[in-house]
Amino acid sequence: MKGLHDMKWSDICNHYPNRFVLVEAIKAVSNNRLRTIEEMTVVEEFDNPNQAWEGYKIHHKESPEREFYVFHTSNPSIEVIEEYFSGIRKS
Repeated sequence: MKGLHDMKWSDICNHYPNRFVLVEAIKAVSNNRLRTIEEMTVVEEFDNPNQAWEGYKIHHKESPEREFYVFHTSNPSIEVIEEYFSGIRKS
């Protein structure tokens, strides 16, 4: 049985209506540059996006290896497009 820590997006929307949430991906898969987060944990909840992004920066700096995202729970679904950055190559 899952606890409140490993939830699907619909569960989070029900528990945190109309909020900005900072989540950590617990179980996620990538397919065609689309990251699907199957299970996640709510790290913090916020009133506005500025607070949420400040929280993101703090947690990401403390634990850069963890996978954090900020979403608003009014969205019926979430998706993350993976960005790949390539360095400049000299020929």
